[in-house]
Amino acid sequence: MWTVSGKETTGPLGSLVPARVLYEFDGPRSFTVQDESEELYLAHWCDQDDEFDRYIVAVTTSALVRQLEQGEVTLRDALNQPRVWVVDLPTAAWEVSRSWRTTFENLPDEVLPRHGAMLLPSLEPVLIVRATGSMTHGSVNASVLSGIMGSIQAALKKLAEGALDIATRRGAPPASLKRLYDLPTSRVAFGSLELTFGRPLDDGYLEGLDDAWRNLEKMGQLLASGLEWVERARKDAIVDAQAMEVAPSSRRAVLEALEKLAPTEKGSVAQIQFGGSMLATAAVRKKPYLLNRRSRNFISAALGQLAESEEAW
Repeated sequence: MWTVSGKETTGPLGSLVPARVLYEFDGPRSFTVQDESEELYLAHWCDQDDEFDRYIVAVTTSALVRQLEQGEVTLRDALNQPRVWVVDLPTAAWEVSRSWRTTFENLPDEVLPRHGAMLLPSLEPVLIVRATGSMTHGSVNASVLSGIMGSIQAALKKLAEGALDIATRRGAPPASLKRLYDLPTSRVAFGSLELTFGRPLDDGYLEGLDDAWRNLEKMGQLLASGLEWVERARKDAIVDAQAMEVAPSSRRAVLEALEKLAPTEKGSVAQIQFGGSMLATAAVRKKPYLLNRRSRNFISAALGQLAESEEAW
């Protein structure tokens, strides 16, 4: 197992007998613990070897645990507390063998829950958008937040049109389409600006779209294909709109969606990362999906290529 950066100590807990199990998979993985004074802690399994199981233990509150169970905070954020320990337990036992006082910042990223991960898979957000740039903690202007939200909604609308092979450029869009791009915002976090969006609300409007989640998966496949195309274009410095691995009828919609999302040259956002369950491949990639200011050049050039080919046709 990894070497803990911190001071070895007896810690506040002699054992990690769960008070309440929050998530279980081959045994409790995330659970609460109480000490003798009834102070509450959150414990999360993070590593193991042939002899020991290792847990991250953070001080917590009943209110925070409730938010975690309801999907209002991520597991990573719930563990990011002022008082944190790393604890080793003998396999299949609850008595603490070794304990280190550390800080959340000193924990290796690979042992922490991934960014955006919720307590349960059913609480996973549909889409996670993390914007970074010249913003600092607590100083994101309302205009920046509004602009990013508007760009995300406009991009999702383009993807919905591409996934369903429809266009609604005039008049009000049908409710069945709107529910695919007007997703409920489940969380806004600052520092870097992170926005998470949940599943469509059950509003009773289907109008022929009998499976909204299936359509969101199609939108996610289009978005992933577009982001992978941008990644290859940046790497090879070659613009070829026809190389995007989507149906030809969807290419314009995907490129227009990417154009809505890509940071502008002079804006306060320099880079945007994407995740969430609609991007099914994001969890298995070694690096995140992202767009930066340079991405916009390739997207604009590809849209120009499409326009020229459409005129020639």
